Amino acid sequence: MATATSSLDTTAAAAPVSAAPTEKKPRKVPPFLLYAAVLWLAVVVFLAVFAHWLPFVKHDPINDRSAAISRMKPFNSKAWLGGDQNGRDIFSYCVYGARASLIIGVATSFFGIVIGGALGLMAGYLKGKWDTIISGFADVLLAFPALILLIGITSFWGRDVYKIIVGLTLLSIAPLARLVRANTLVYAEREFVQAAKALGAKRGRILFREILPNVLPVMLSFSFLAIALIIVVEGTLSFLGVGLKASIPSWGTLITQGRTDLRRYPHIVLVPSLILVTTVLSLNVIGERLRSKFDVRDAAV
Repeated sequence: MATATSSLDTTAAAAPVSAAPTEKKPRKVPPFLLYAAVLWLAVVVFLAVFAHWLPFVKHDPINDRSAAISRMKPFNSKAWLGGDQNGRDIFSYCVYGARASLIIGVATSFFGIVIGGALGLMAGYLKGKWDTIISGFADVLLAFPALILLIGITSFWGRDVYKIIVGLTLLSIAPLARLVRANTLVYAEREFVQAAKALGAKRGRILFREILPNVLPVMLSFSFLAIALIIVVEGTLSFLGVGLKASIPSWGTLITQGRTDLRRYPHIVLVPSLILVTTVLSLNVIGERLRSKFDVRDAAV
């Protein structure tokens, strides 16, 4: 009888351990893939920033026709990536097109973080009517079909860089506000925040000195994913003919112009498409690495 009792106790003690669910660890990005992504982005940013001072980049990719003879030769000494159907150097066009994509992506992500982050902090910490109003505002923004809203903005307001930034910022506010709100709700109940309240700290100090530093890594990891998505959306708008003006170099514009001669000159479409895909993939790899490092969970949103 004692033996049966002792074995039963042993089984009962072991049961909770075996029944405990194993938590899935975030998937880690292979180091070589991360280094390749960082290197690619560094090269793209360097070329975009210093394009005007680089001797191997044509400084007027829109009106330059020096690559007319290279249309049938995608890779040669005169035009590294060949020329388009108008005789323009594709390499120079893509370098200047990177400027537009990076400016729109980074600026939109920055303004989205500032506005959406501030709204998310207020909603998660103040709660009550502020949470209701801000969450309702975010739901209204999310209810609009993104592509239709952007097409409407560019069609009626214009197709300049800053106007597209404004339209994309409107779409990025709601996801960031919800992400920051979810994390703020968690940190607002932590011991260090309660201790700051007990010591008489004001709301502003608690928000910006206690909660914000803990939420910033989440916002940073999300920003890389947001920039990747914004670059794709900008390219989609240009491909549909409602993005940037034709006088502004853009990867999507070059793809649109090259699809008419896709059979004769496939490199006109393939080159900017590969650059776009590689850039977006690199941003996603870095964002995924930061997400796994800071353990940003989609389930928490």
